[in-house]
Amino acid sequence: PSVQPFTLTPNDQAHLINDLVVTPGDGQFTATWTAPTSVNPITGYDIGWYTNANEDEYGDLLATESPATVTGLTNGTLYLITVSAMTGDVWGVMSPEIEVTPNIPSPG
Repeated sequence: PSVQPFTLTPNDQAHLINDLVVTPGDGQFTATWTAPTSVNPITGYDIGWYTNANEDEYGDLLATESPATVTGLTNGTLYLITVSAMTGDVWGVMSPEIEVTPNIPSPG
């Protein structure tokens, strides 16, 4: 059987966050994004993270605005990060994944 390409519907596109940037820190990361402009009001965001396909270490944080910081992570571990917006009780699609590895800042 052939695999059909994944396409976003206009409603999915409207809920998709933009310009996701993830910055690592000591046992944490900070996610910054631009809210969808064609859907209002945005009532929240879900920042999800996991370490691998088996989701050995995973979690999510509900945020009301950008930026948002996720703490309690393991330094030196690669995390995959996604963010999705919510309007009322409707969740938008997850953003493309971004990789981040929390680390202890080097002495400067």
